[in-house]
Amino acid sequence: MTCENFKIKKWYEFHNEEDFLILKNKLEKISTESFGRVLIPEFKITKCGYSSPWVIEYESEYIKGHPARADQMKIIYEDVVLKDSEWSLNNYHPQNYIVDTHGYLFYIDLEDYGPTSIQDRKDRFEIEYKNFIIETQATLNGLLNRVGLKYTGKTKSEMQKSLLDMKISNLNYERGV
Repeated sequence: MTCENFKIKKWYEFHNEEDFLILKNKLEKISTESFGRVLIPEFKITKCGYSSPWVIEYESEYIKGHPARADQMKIIYEDVVLKDSEWSLNNYHPQNYIVDTHGYLFYIDLEDYGPTSIQDRKDRFEIEYKNFIIETQATLNGLLNRVGLKYTGKTKSEMQKSLLDMKISNLNYERGV
């Protein structure tokens, strides 16, 4: 599915056992979870130290691709935010979701997984989605300015106000089969 030639190693050092066990348990639990069309890169814990300082090191496959785009945000909403579970992924910024060269969608921030209600996930997603739209428009405006063109639609403040008034429930959204 992905490029298996590259790996990423992450190293965490804790000064107390409680924080160490929280991450260890998250990594063990996420490895058994399914998020539908959102995949978790293969990883393995390569070092686990049970004395001070407590250490966790894990190695994960590197996902080569691009951040999630608007069409993938719908998949994230359906398969992660609405997941019928107490535990889910808790970060919805497109940079944490990578579409690989084969079109598969991966979540790469393994530590940001844990218990959270569906309503809290909906609220977080709505904020991230609005920020995503605003960032995308700012990038587009910057690109247009570089080539000597100018956006002549709504002013930036009008556009941001209309985006901030937007609710996820108002999106033209149908759950895929």
